[in-house]
Amino acid sequence: MNTKHSTLCPDSLRAAPQIAALDVLVHAAETALIALCAAHPDLERNVDGQLLPLEQLADRVIAHAMLAVHAVDTYRALLRDVDHLGRSSFDSDIDF
Repeated sequence: MNTKHSTLCPDSLRAAPQIAALDVLVHAAETALIALCAAHPDLERNVDGQLLPLEQLADRVIAHAMLAVHAVDTYRALLRDVDHLGRSSFDSDIDF
């Protein structure tokens, strides 16, 4: 599961308010992943690709939830990079 995201604070919410909604999305996706794996334990043991239709659908939902979590992680990383680049370029423009 994802452990990269940090606790939200007022400063980060002012800088990027969309992170609050994305944080809820990540937590919901992680909860769904755990629940689906618990409900369909055969998914982890499946090596021959023979799944029942419901398990196939659960497997697709898990894959998409993992992609969503990864996409949010990537978005957060890009926000950090933009924030860092923005501050460093601003700092270099100041001549004291």
